[in-house]
Amino acid sequence: MTEGDLLYAFYRGAFGASVNANAAEFVGLVSDKDPGGLRIIEVGAGTGAADRFTADSSILDFATLDIESDPTDQGFEPESYDLVVAVNVLHATKSIKETLEHCFKLLRPGATAARGGGTTLGYGVDVDIRGDKDEYEEPVSLIISTKPVAPKEAVPGFAVISTGTEVTESLAKTIQDHFKSAGYEATVAQWGKITKSEDDDWARLRDVILGSAGTLWITGGGAINDCPEPLKSLMVGLARAIRNKNAGACLSTLNINPASSPRFDAAKAAESVLKVAISRTTSGDGGSEVEFASRNGIVYIPRTESLADVDANLHRHEAQGEPKLVPLKGYGHPLKLTIKTPGLLDTFRPARHVPAGGRRNRDVLVALGNLPEFALGVHASGVVKRLGKASAFKPGDRVITSTRDAFATMLQFPAKGAIIISDRMSFEEAASMPLVFLTAYYAFVTVGRLEKGETVLIHAAAGGVGQATIQIAQRQGVGIFATVGTDGKRKLVSESYGTPEDHIFSSRDLSFATVVLRATNGKGVDVVFNSLAGKALRLSREKCLAPFGRFLEIGKADLFANTGGMSPFLDNKAYLGVNLLDFENNPTPRAVALWEATVELIHSGAVKPVQPVQPV
Repeated sequence: MTEGDLLYAFYRGAFGASVNANAAEFVGLVSDKDPGGLRIIEVGAGTGAADRFTADSSILDFATLDIESDPTDQGFEPESYDLVVAVNVLHATKSIKETLEHCFKLLRPGATAARGGGTTLGYGVDVDIRGDKDEYEEPVSLIISTKPVAPKEAVPGFAVISTGTEVTESLAKTIQDHFKSAGYEATVAQWGKITKSEDDDWARLRDVILGSAGTLWITGGGAINDCPEPLKSLMVGLARAIRNKNAGACLSTLNINPASSPRFDAAKAAESVLKVAISRTTSGDGGSEVEFASRNGIVYIPRTESLADVDANLHRHEAQGEPKLVPLKGYGHPLKLTIKTPGLLDTFRPARHVPAGGRRNRDVLVALGNLPEFALGVHASGVVKRLGKASAFKPGDRVITSTRDAFATMLQFPAKGAIIISDRMSFEEAASMPLVFLTAYYAFVTVGRLEKGETVLIHAAAGGVGQATIQIAQRQGVGIFATVGTDGKRKLVSESYGTPEDHIFSSRDLSFATVVLRATNGKGVDVVFNSLAGKALRLSREKCLAPFGRFLEIGKADLFANTGGMSPFLDNKAYLGVNLLDFENNPTPRAVALWEATVELIHSGAVKPVQPVQPV
């Protein structure tokens, strides 16, 4: 192959060899720009290069380089060459990406790499030099690219502006020295000389704030607990207004000890100024903190703290007097119980007008904020104080009444809505009766049409409404089954109302459905009086209720949730909702008749108060 220059002739005429001349010319041009100082490395020169260039060995070094491996691991110094030449050699490597990375690792920043061969251009190419043959005949190029120089990190410059007094000039100089010691440029200027002489202070302030990348305004003597000179921190409020009006204004404030304070330390103050200024400059968007204070070299940021004494003073001022805890009864003025903030039980407060009032579960829900109302109580008992002309009562009569907003020490109510109670009944017992017996009478007599000889299942029988329904059911001559939640409630229902023990079941689980069916020979009961929800409701409706039965629902959860499942009512069962709120809001003739019937029951002594009555 070496005879007759055959081998070299092959290399000179091989595919892609035309780019060699372009590479040689480019190296010559680069060398002309720096004839004595260039360090050039050719990758893939071959073992024959040492023999061919023996005459130039004084300026050449020959070394083995595997360009597929990291050159720094092979003894080559990184970023030490001005030019890397790689012509028709890199295509043979396994990973052209890693190979090029290794080539660029040898280049100093700003130096050049020349790669020759067939290729498709991509990003990062400075020059593409085509060979001397037709592009379609030999699509090769000499690609010139430069290793980028990492930009130097910009060093921010600072201007320290003083008011021109001896104290501020001295502090400004100390701040400047601290900035320079930290490697930052800093100049000192006087306030009156930074803009045109005819500008006033407001114009200067606007130019400084809007014309700079950021402004740190230094005050002395306010903004922190010791606060000897609070007027010196007026700029804090102005800065807040400026930021609100101009979202682009990068304006911060730093409060330091005043120069007149024995704790003033110019060096520590300057150190704090440096800390804050650099943090505001290097945080990109300026950071979220804009107000700072410094004491003894420590930088503070403001945070809200609850002060119980201050809050109490504000409440006393708002209430125009010191709040007092007094008994609701016998206070001397009419009082009414209201709630300021639904859901916060500690905001109960007397407003005007209660001797004894009946509390409903609904009142608890109102107080907790679970219902969008403010009125508390619908039943109350007390003594008649004043009368209208057409009243059948006389002063001193003991009565119970039904009216809205009943939690008050003084009420006005229609005479038709009141009942005289006996001296043997306490006010608390009397106030507990109207609502529960209204519900029981309406459910069993008006809606459920309970008939003698039928059977009824009463859920939550030990509750106020439950005890009332037991008494109404007993008057109707029906068989009673009941559920309760505890053994104590079982004993109450059994001993107080004579309900057989084997007719009282637990509502804590779902076993009552099976027991009711067994006790009624698989038939079920004619009426279910229900206040349960969820699966217990469905079992009561589907398993416990006999054909042609009536399901009386006083619980609101499933009514409001519009729970489905109506197939159990195909066998002539009726589902009836019992909601006395409609009667409160609509005093129809039926509502009046219901109240009169309930009044007669209570007045005649046919029913007794539920127990136990819990005064609150």
